[in-house]
Amino acid sequence: RILIVRNSWPELETTVIADWNQTIGATGIGELKRTAPATWRAEFPLGDETTVEAEVLFMGFDDPGDQRKARGMQLSGAWLNEAAELNKANVDLIMSRVGRYPPKSAVPKAKRFVLMDSNACARDHWLARLSLEDRPDSWDIFIQPGAVRRVHNKWEVYQGAENRNNLPDDYYRNRLGGKSD
Repeated sequence: RILIVRNSWPELETTVIADWNQTIGATGIGELKRTAPATWRAEFPLGDETTVEAEVLFMGFDDPGDQRKARGMQLSGAWLNEAAELNKANVDLIMSRVGRYPPKSAVPKAKRFVLMDSNACARDHWLARLSLEDRPDSWDIFIQPGAVRRVHNKWEVYQGAENRNNLPDDYYRNRLGGKSD
């Protein structure tokens, strides 16, 4: 049971759910129901005689009052999309609900996780402080290479940038013009 979160339902629907439908939905595995909360469920066998039983919940968490949505949840994992846009109190509560499902007695080797992604945020933001200064021992942090680099006092597209294969060839170059440092 995995919870996927974005700071608002409209943003969740136009980004994560749209991508979900394009990738997972295209496989024909499982079914996404849009009743609150939107939920995707699937059950299918693997080649090693085990079965995947998956439930993915999609929810928006707009403000600190949304903590009530997560109270009592029992989750295997959570993905907090654009985590810097989320309220820290909501993040803390969601993270506290992970690892409660399935029961250890039922699935002793179940994987439990929290995944957060985010665009860069200010250094005094809660996510930056946790990432840079007060990083919990159990956290792994990965920083994606920037799309452009300053070379000889000029901005140039960085050839080692991530995700370039999924974008038009001149995507970043066309965005450099007219921008300040």
